[in-house]
Amino acid sequence: MFQTVRNKFIIFLILTVTITLALIGIISDYTIQKYITRGVIQSFSEDLQHETAKVESFITGIKADIDLLSGDATYNPVSAVDARKENETDKRRLQMENKFIKYMEVKRIYQQIIYIDNTGREVIRTYFDGEKAEIATKNKIHDKDHGAFADTMKLNKGMVYISPFSLQIKNGRTGVKREPLIRFAGPVFSASGEKTGILAVDVPGENLLNLFNNINSSGLMLVNRDGHLFIQPGEGIELGADAAGDGGERLQNYYPEQAAKILAGGYGNADTGKGWVTTWLYWIYNPGDKLLVYQSLFPNSMDKNNYWVLIKSGTKKELIGSLMTIRVVMIGISLLFFTVTYPVIVFFGLRVTRSVARLKKAMDGFERGEGIDSLNIKAKDEFGDLTRSFVTMAESLYSTKMNLNVEFQRLNSLVKFSRLVGEEISEKECYSILIKFLIKNFHFDKVIVVNFNNSENVAEVLISYEDNNNEPLPGDSSRYDLKVIQDPRLCRALRSGHKFVVGDVESDYRCQYQEVEQDEGSYACFPVITGGAVLGWVHLANFSKNYFSEDVCFTIESYINTIAPSINSIRLINAHRKMSVVDPLTGLYNRRFLEEMLERQISIAERYKQTLSVIMADIDHFKRINDTHGHAFGDNALKLISEIILMNVRDSDTVARYGGEEFIIVLPNTELDFACLLAEKIRKAIEQLDIINNTGVKERVTISFGVSSYPSIAYTLKELIDSSDSALYQSKAKGRNMVTKALKNMGMEYRDKSSTSPIFFKNN
Repeated sequence: MFQTVRNKFIIFLILTVTITLALIGIISDYTIQKYITRGVIQSFSEDLQHETAKVESFITGIKADIDLLSGDATYNPVSAVDARKENETDKRRLQMENKFIKYMEVKRIYQQIIYIDNTGREVIRTYFDGEKAEIATKNKIHDKDHGAFADTMKLNKGMVYISPFSLQIKNGRTGVKREPLIRFAGPVFSASGEKTGILAVDVPGENLLNLFNNINSSGLMLVNRDGHLFIQPGEGIELGADAAGDGGERLQNYYPEQAAKILAGGYGNADTGKGWVTTWLYWIYNPGDKLLVYQSLFPNSMDKNNYWVLIKSGTKKELIGSLMTIRVVMIGISLLFFTVTYPVIVFFGLRVTRSVARLKKAMDGFERGEGIDSLNIKAKDEFGDLTRSFVTMAESLYSTKMNLNVEFQRLNSLVKFSRLVGEEISEKECYSILIKFLIKNFHFDKVIVVNFNNSENVAEVLISYEDNNNEPLPGDSSRYDLKVIQDPRLCRALRSGHKFVVGDVESDYRCQYQEVEQDEGSYACFPVITGGAVLGWVHLANFSKNYFSEDVCFTIESYINTIAPSINSIRLINAHRKMSVVDPLTGLYNRRFLEEMLERQISIAERYKQTLSVIMADIDHFKRINDTHGHAFGDNALKLISEIILMNVRDSDTVARYGGEEFIIVLPNTELDFACLLAEKIRKAIEQLDIINNTGVKERVTISFGVSSYPSIAYTLKELIDSSDSALYQSKAKGRNMVTKALKNMGMEYRDKSSTSPIFFKNN
């Protein structure tokens, strides 16, 4: 029997190794081919998504520019009978021309900016040659029924027309290589909501091409829906003709079988060849064939019929080369394995049963507590006895392993939890993480997290959770969300500083103060304590009796003891941060924070070529208000005015108390005129504000404003503050309760010069 077992073992082992190696080779070859192909497609798709994001960002910026410039192109030409109005119209047009010129020279990405009224008459056209912008010939009549003008006039407010890219003769000159040009246009509306024309900008295609890196080497192509090339597939290939399709290079010329599928829109991939690599055999048909991955771009989201397609291509040579290299390595490893393994198997296979016998003898001896030398066991089948011994030992090891795994998982979960709450800056989010970890390890039918303020003796429900078989997330409201809790010190867990557990709510003693009604099961309250101070407590309920065993409570307390220092740190950090940067009376940012923030904002505006406007405000006759009605009335006025300002600004804007009755509003990426409109809106709101004085009578206060902007008025932070302060001084000098726009170079020296009076916004 011993000899038979050995022979069977050797034969079985050889057959198993041979079949396994063959199966591994076949499966791995197929899998490698599949995943390399998938990896190439995924890599190409990621490249396209990256390039698409750059194009979409480029188009979004142009749309924002059109919206901004369209707000200025809203004047109506008048007849020559009224000379005064005609002069005003000419002045307005001159302002628009100057603004278009300055805008083109600052942005440096537009070739033309054109304003056409609703009759088709071209009112303004500005050119930019790369260095300087200038006014072009006007009064050109456009066809109202065709082209970009007709399409744009059909759009509603906020919509922008984008033309398919086309080739134009550069600067109207012949003999120059044609270049792609894209036209963006938006409708212009008057103050009454009537369309007064369109505003169009021409963007040279090279500005879009500059977004892409290594165009030719990366196999990148951009085509319109008709297949005309905007980015050519190789160096020296001329671009396709204009959108009308007058000849030129097209995608159909290069990939006639795949072009229709690609140009139909959407995204996907296409194979230009018929050959591939099969399992264990090579079937290579034209390795130069390409794998194309494409994605559609919709420059104008309102026009689903006008889109571009971005294509990434690559040859199969690299793919086939990778497969062949891996296959050669695998074959070499397999041969080496066969050469070394088979002699080893035969050599050691003859001796394996004797080793097994000695191993079994030793294991049995250790099991009985005997020494190896005293063992003399003869079994009919060594493998059967060896299996029994291994099973006995495995059972013991498995039990030990399971216990260790439970403890390890518990410890690992606690470490992960500690890291997560240690990185949090929100008290509520810390507790949300706590509940997620607890319900992952245990089942709770109800959970209440109560936040406790020891100094104010106030407790309020921070998070409530109830399991109703719908898998609610922590933080969902329920009928147990009590908001504010009365007399929190009646809670036994809060008073004792220790957990309070009720195994059976029907028979055991229950705390008289319980925030959740419960008719069956068990519950427990765990205080959140650090440094002897109670920060709150966690109420956990389960509808089963005696659920909260010592082991369960130990785990829960481990999590709560871990979260307590993080909660305490968050409270301290929030308190210190608020004390350092917030004015205690108004709740606005203080001057210290404002100065640091302004330094950052001016740097951001300079780096990204953005505007930065500042509104400086001062309450009129504030000293007289305090002297007449008392400081309590003045403090109340400051609070109410602060609230009105905050209600009218954006989340990205900053409001600070600059002095006793002075405020500063910082408006990032906001033009001067828009800042003036905001200041006027705030002024009117404060003018209508009623404040109760010490005699119970309603009083009203007014406020004056000065507005300045970078870089149109000021070029440095000091000039920005000084010019807004000078404009505020002008508001005071002209009678108060008004908004004054700063002028260029307007500083302290201009306060007494009436000849440089700025523009006023005043309640008539």
